[in-house]
Amino acid sequence: MKKLLMFAGIVLLVTSCVGIKSTVSFNRDGSGVIQFEYRISKMITELSSQSGDKKAEAPLPISEEELRGALANHPDLKLKKVTQREDERDVYITAEIEFAKIDEFTSVKSFNAMPMSLEKKGNEYIFRQYISKGESGGEGKEGENAEPDEATKQMMASFFEGYELSFTVNSPSAITYNNLGEVSPDKKSLSYSIPLLELNSLKQETVLEVRWKT
Repeated sequence: MKKLLMFAGIVLLVTSCVGIKSTVSFNRDGSGVIQFEYRISKMITELSSQSGDKKAEAPLPISEEELRGALANHPDLKLKKVTQREDERDVYITAEIEFAKIDEFTSVKSFNAMPMSLEKKGNEYIFRQYISKGESGGEGKEGENAEPDEATKQMMASFFEGYELSFTVNSPSAITYNNLGEVSPDKKSLSYSIPLLELNSLKQETVLEVRWKT
């Protein structure tokens, strides 16, 4: 049973080896462009092709072809460009997508795990980027919430090394509030990043919030 739980944990670990760089640039009417690059461990592509288990499926499109397919049924999103490259360790997908509403991007199944929203309230816009649900608390299944031993921690650190989530929000007017990250000197850009290992250790629900005047 221990070995089975450890194997399941490794599968989950490997399928989480994803790094993301996302830049969302908004116009005054709430429309805009999202530019992103994500890197996926090649171990994910191997698990996806060799296993029929849905738990081993890649969390994001693993090729330019898959990305185009994911966006095919979303006519309100305009794919401006997409490229794919790889090195010995990872596959990299880079893309630029125009949107009328950021919710349209979030509605794409491949990208709804970390949804974004933009709300107009009075004379300001409120942008939210979901980061993590944190630990749900309570008792889970056997072994689910157990504290990993030192060997497992070292294995996790090795798998996650170099992977991080990086978010940039460009606003059309000065940012008036942010709960995470750093604002640029001109007050029109917010940057926030978190290493993947740290992300998976978050205990509280985490949502990036940025506000600016209309």
